[in-house]
Amino acid sequence: MSADKLKKLKETGEISGLTPEKKKILKEILDKMKEANSNLWRRAYNNLNKEYQTLVVDDDKQATHWRALPDTREDGSDAITIGKLYRLYWDYFDNEYVILNDNKQFSTIYMWHNGEWVVMEGSKRWQDLNR
Repeated sequence: MSADKLKKLKETGEISGLTPEKKKILKEILDKMKEANSNLWRRAYNNLNKEYQTLVVDDDKQATHWRALPDTREDGSDAITIGKLYRLYWDYFDNEYVILNDNKQFSTIYMWHNGEWVVMEGSKRWQDLNR
């Protein structure tokens, strides 16, 4: 592809010189790729839910994860996703739990953000597969 055609593609999103039939074929290919990617993500998410189950517990001593819940003070700066489970790590130097937030930084956001303590474990279906 020439530099001029590449520049035009970046500016307009159009590839010049394609017949309507080739444009249609290219669009069909891209649509199939988007659908396949979406289905792959959906299948992986559903498999996770089938293989693991969660149980809400009262305190961090029993929990393996922390789930972020909606909070009135959210401004996007907390680097957490509502509904997402965050694994708990024990910090031996500070003697407290930390999570790995969405920015890949250790955080104690759970101390002031609304959330719940959760135990995540393999479900019976998952355990049966590993016998």
